[in-house]
Amino acid sequence: MQSIERQPISEVLRLGQDYRVAEMCLQDTEGITGTTLGEIKLRERGIMVLAIKRGTDIVHAPHGRHSLQAGDVLVVYGHKAAVDELQDIAGGLACDI
Repeated sequence: MQSIERQPISEVLRLGQDYRVAEMCLQDTEGITGTTLGEIKLRERGIMVLAIKRGTDIVHAPHGRHSLQAGDVLVVYGHKAAVDELQDIAGGLACDI
């Protein structure tokens, strides 16, 4: 088996090159809360949801059937403009992590 060269995650994800990882706390926003990840089509917007934090629970690599609730914290990765757009739509507060 061939060895894989290890690189810093910031380089793999191209952070600092117009991409970011951010946490976003969802507000009670019509069209977002009460829907699923699949219904809001974040992948089509260029955003990957890496995890959902709900209270003390964390769902890693959530699938499209996961529902979204007010107070959920999404850990997202994507182009800065796409993450900013999601923040506007979802009424959440985004912060880089």
